[in-house]
Amino acid sequence: KKKRFLRSLAGRMKRDGSLVEIEWTGSGNNNLSSTTDADEAGDIDWEKVTSEIILNIPPSPQWVTHVDANLWDHELVLLRLGNIISKKKGVKVLGETLVNTYLKGSTIVQVVGHTVLLYRPKFPKPVITFEE
Repeated sequence: KKKRFLRSLAGRMKRDGSLVEIEWTGSGNNNLSSTTDADEAGDIDWEKVTSEIILNIPPSPQWVTHVDANLWDHELVLLRLGNIISKKKGVKVLGETLVNTYLKGSTIVQVVGHTVLLYRPKFPKPVITFEE
């Protein structure tokens, strides 16, 4: 129920222009844009691919700080990862890796296409309250 509420709230915020959207640009040369036979068969190990992306083009400390600050201030942030990984299957794994490695305490609310919606309640008093 909470994720449904957050998705709905994010949709309203996006419509009125108040949802914070942050793009991770990285280096275009390391983007996974080519289709391989392994991908066609569904045999790609996305965790390995994501680890390689993080090792080869880690997010800059400034980018992580920017996302972190916006999560604390606004609680909901939409990350655009299309410039880092072009295959939608890897976006969820990349989002999970970012949350577990750099953005502690945040939660993935939704993954759609190349975007990841993150939520982290403001401390000590959350701004977003859940309707029960």
